[in-house]
Amino acid sequence: MRVFVYGAGAVGCFVGGMMASGGCRVVLIGRAGVVAPMEARGLTLHFGPSAAGGKTVAVAAVAGIAEAATRFGRPDLVVVAMKAFGTAEAASALSSLWGREGGPCVLSVQNGIGNEEALAASLGADRVIAGALTVAVSMSEAATVRGHQAHGGIALAPLVAAGPAASLAADAAACLRRGGLEAAVAPDWRAVKWSKLLLNLLGNATCAVLDLPPEAALAHPGVFRVDRDAFCEAARVVTRLGIPTIDLPGYPVRLLRRLLQHLPAPWAQRLLYPRV
Repeated sequence: MRVFVYGAGAVGCFVGGMMASGGCRVVLIGRAGVVAPMEARGLTLHFGPSAAGGKTVAVAAVAGIAEAATRFGRPDLVVVAMKAFGTAEAASALSSLWGREGGPCVLSVQNGIGNEEALAASLGADRVIAGALTVAVSMSEAATVRGHQAHGGIALAPLVAAGPAASLAADAAACLRRGGLEAAVAPDWRAVKWSKLLLNLLGNATCAVLDLPPEAALAHPGVFRVDRDAFCEAARVVTRLGIPTIDLPGYPVRLLRRLLQHLPAPWAQRLLYPRV
């Protein structure tokens, strides 16, 4: 499988590196200063049993999607991994290169709601796969990406149950598992994205606003209550939309929801803070 990773940041490089480790031919697409070291010496992954020394995988790396298409042709899969505000531009670029019919399938591993809908509008819903990565990753060094916990993985779900994306989702999950990442295919893509959104509501926005690491923010009773209130509001929205909450690799989201919605805030904080 030939895979283009559109957005060579920490998430894109981690997913692309795992797919390369699993046997896929991976092309990373990002800013010139970021991709040049990867093109020269490969991408080093630190995750799981190999976290201490890391392992280096061979990838191609280019500075633009048009250059990638010129050099390597049409991929089987494009992993969309840029920030959400770049999704519309990415969808337009992919549509211009390959059109709506016969183009590659697209996997969004972005956080948030609405990216899959934007991609589907330009490329067709039967070619889009939703993804939720539950490993915290970072790139503090050139050509090096780190997964920061031993558990976690990725959930994939095609937007349309029958179509090119459905069979490719299973192939992508198998490739990721060969690379060493837990990967599951779920039947409901909205459940995947909204369940990940619930996870992201704890220790993210408040940390950014307050400039605090999660362990400091969630240890504070007031900050924990704000995060809990946001979580419960989102859970009510999920219920009104009729979307089920599902467990994601490494995270029992359904149990988390029950605890946050039904326990008093001090009890929930005492129970969950060490685990979050």
